[in-house]
Amino acid sequence: MRAADGTLLQVKCRVIEPGSRRTAVYSPIRSWNFDACVFVILDSVTYEVEQAVEVPVDQVRAAARESSWVAGHRVTVGQVRAGFDGAVDVADRLREAYGAMD
Repeated sequence: MRAADGTLLQVKCRVIEPGSRRTAVYSPIRSWNFDACVFVILDSVTYEVEQAVEVPVDQVRAAARESSWVAGHRVTVGQVRAGFDGAVDVADRLREAYGAMD
């Protein structure tokens, strides 16, 4: 996905139960051909955006763990919740965009 300013975005989304302590992992990253990744966490009951952050590719690459099992790199929901240097909160922008679709 390309943003209005030309930034190439990778988007990863997970649906999580409220209060869940289970380890959840986003789908694998198999290419680093993007400028930033938007990690989204949705509430499993309401599907409302709980959290959404845009993270620069260098920070994602530093945090991701390689997995030969999935032939890619993985990032956990816990890592996103803990925060990344340089991350930008985009939750309100996603909520506004979703609301505009009605």
